[in-house]
Amino acid sequence: HAPGLQGTALIAYALAMQVLFRTAYTIANIPYSALASSITDSSLERSALSAWRISLATIGSAIVGYSTLKLVPLLGAGDEARGFFLTAAIYGWLSLPFLLGVGCFVRETRPPEVTARVSLRETFKVLRRNRPFLIVLAATMCATLGGVISSKTLVYYFKYTLGNEAAVGLAFAANSLTILVSAPLWALLTIRTSKRFVWRTGALCSITGSLLLFINPFETVWVVVALVTVSAIGAAAGYLSFWSALPDTVEYGEVRSRTRIEAPTFGIMSFAQKTAYGVAVAMAGLLLDMIGYQPNVEQTPATTGYLKAIMTLVPAAFIAVAYIIIGTYPLDAKNHARLVTILRKRRGHIRQPGKRAPRS
Repeated sequence: HAPGLQGTALIAYALAMQVLFRTAYTIANIPYSALASSITDSSLERSALSAWRISLATIGSAIVGYSTLKLVPLLGAGDEARGFFLTAAIYGWLSLPFLLGVGCFVRETRPPEVTARVSLRETFKVLRRNRPFLIVLAATMCATLGGVISSKTLVYYFKYTLGNEAAVGLAFAANSLTILVSAPLWALLTIRTSKRFVWRTGALCSITGSLLLFINPFETVWVVVALVTVSAIGAAAGYLSFWSALPDTVEYGEVRSRTRIEAPTFGIMSFAQKTAYGVAVAMAGLLLDMIGYQPNVEQTPATTGYLKAIMTLVPAAFIAVAYIIIGTYPLDAKNHARLVTILRKRRGHIRQPGKRAPRS
């Protein structure tokens, strides 16, 4: 919406609307994300749910990315601001039935007696003892740092090294398509192996893609897009494993502390991801300043060389750290099934008056 403001007032308006939207988005997204842990306690079903989530989210993003700049002139009829406003309104109204449908019709299978009201302090106390959660948290923050730095600098690489800034859209489209196709395949492999194995294999794919891009002597658009696709295959494994492993940590925490915290687990993870994203953007800007980058002018050979290193080697280093961390993740399907069995036995005792819940 163009409010007719200028200067500081316009910036303040844009910031206020952005904060309002992001807050509303978070309020909806955290319980939505936590549903995976409360509609099923099967580790394998959660992997399947994550594959559906990633694939359909990718399709939605691709539709928006493809349609927006076509709808704006069509709906605006010469008024670009009105075109963006109406396009956003259409997206909002189209998404509303789905969001309301999830809230109204999805039923949680979690027994009511495990619902607990906990303070923020108690939440941190429970999560501090939840080793699988801490592993997922650390690995995800490292992967986010690497992924954001790579995506933010990719635009500069296409503009100043390849001389074709518009072609970066091909790379992003190839990335989305690759994730769409790869996520279900990684889900199938997870059933046969483990989330830890798939996550680490994906990390190796991402590292390989980054290293190949760094040593690549054929700096043409299509070769670069192909190498970006290799990294995207690995990214799909990471997304899938993260969204299917995080719900499993809820049962581990409940067994250890006898307190089940679902939404706070996802909320704190969301906060950590956003923090890592902000740090990565700031880090990318700082690194660009350090290598002597100057916007909208021809860069020196040294600057383009350093730019390539920032886009490839720095993300590869972060993902390598994530690879090491993931190796300590203890919950495979068999171990998680044991946790579920313990919790079911406890809840069975809880529902029977006069019987004490087992301690283990």
